[in-house]
Amino acid sequence: MQNPRIYQLLGFPRLYLWAAELLYHRFAWAYDAVAWVVSLGYWSRWRRDALHYLLPGLILETGFGTGALLIEMVQRGHNVIGLEPSKQMHEVTRRKTARKNVQAKLVNGRTQHLPFKDKIFNTVLSTFPTNYIFEKDTQHEIFRVLELGGRWVIIGVGVDYKSALINWLVGWFLGKMDHPWMQTFMQCACEVGFRFSVIEHETEAYSLPVILLERTND
Repeated sequence: MQNPRIYQLLGFPRLYLWAAELLYHRFAWAYDAVAWVVSLGYWSRWRRDALHYLLPGLILETGFGTGALLIEMVQRGHNVIGLEPSKQMHEVTRRKTARKNVQAKLVNGRTQHLPFKDKIFNTVLSTFPTNYIFEKDTQHEIFRVLELGGRWVIIGVGVDYKSALINWLVGWFLGKMDHPWMQTFMQCACEVGFRFSVIEHETEAYSLPVILLERTND
């Protein structure tokens, strides 16, 4: 269910959330192509940037979508489980894993009710998430399944290109991190028990904010 308050906080990134909802279900088959177009070809690279912030141990990827990053993590030797509520995305990912001969652990479920035991993951990874990350149930559940010292890595809530022209071309869709919702999100996460920080992942072409929510206590 969509959260009207989240849309109010987000302002113009509503377009991103609306489009993501369609692409995760009805138009799942077109997700990779659309993502490539709206990011001017950077989408896969942004997701891959998140791998720099993984901790050793068991990883949970929430909303794995078409499975591209999940498959890459498996190929790199990571121990990872993918969680996704969309039947269409599961079908797309299963076709990909079969084509690439990759054995990936896929779970159908929602972050608001994670089907896992307490304190089993070292990292939870969410790339280009929709509004589920803002829900209190999601934050409590991810806190619950993280090991002490584990972290929740979130990317895709904004990007800043070094080129003013490219910023103008894609900024209307992906937005920035300086929206009022960030303060609200930070406050809620801290109330749950996370320690909140943001790292600017710098490349020659863009600066990508990486949100780190760390479980530092019980």
